[in-house]
Amino acid sequence: MTKTMYRETMPSSTSLLPETNPAATGVTTKVNTICNALIDILRKKYLSKHVQNIITAYVCMIPPDHESALNLIASLKGKGLYEQAITHICFLSDVNKLYDTALGIYDLEVAIMIAQQAQKVRHHCSLGIHSC
Repeated sequence: MTKTMYRETMPSSTSLLPETNPAATGVTTKVNTICNALIDILRKKYLSKHVQNIITAYVCMIPPDHESALNLIASLKGKGLYEQAITHICFLSDVNKLYDTALGIYDLEVAIMIAQQAQKVRHHCSLGIHSC
């Protein structure tokens, strides 16, 4: 099925293929391989429609690739998807880790947006709007 219907999701280089060491293969390698394939295809052809899916793939990697996700979000500044992407990544991840990562990539605007989003979540939790 992947060779015919979903051939564009097949890795185009050997760098995406699992390692030959049996101890290194497994869930981590499989998850990261799938996430990388999705990211490659969606970023090239469908970025504006699938920003949330791309961010989700970065966050689902083992370990999560917050830096790449935040760099993608930073590239969306000035576009309508920017705030939506910040909200989505904050929903999926620990905002403290995201904040530290944003500071680590020297993007203060993204760090501030993450801090503001964290404040919204804390405010909603204190009001009992949703379970925290």
